[in-house]
Amino acid sequence: MDAFAVHRLDRLSRRVADCAGLLEEFRARRVRFFVAARPEIGVGAFEMFLLNLLSTFAQFQREIIASRIRDARAALIKRGRRITGVVAFGYEADAVTQANASGGVGSARLEQ
Repeated sequence: MDAFAVHRLDRLSRRVADCAGLLEEFRARRVRFFVAARPEIGVGAFEMFLLNLLSTFAQFQREIIASRIRDARAALIKRGRRITGVVAFGYEADAVTQANASGGVGSARLEQ
């Protein structure tokens, strides 16, 4: 492989350690690395610093997203709302709690 391209750096990885490891491996194997959203990034020391900085922001963004999801799930659980995806085929969900209200195998357990 001569070159590797990604649209944005956070599409490659959202962890600084993984991104740094991949960039080091690309450098060791003499693979050119391109970020389409940042075509000005080259292979010099400043560019490597910039890539590490961008990967740090990507990891920060990943952690912010994870904490928002965790907080939203906790709020749904506290209010007694459904935290999973779409109700499975054959089941019906209560309009408020989105818990399985009737139908399917799991309904008997909820009605007790």
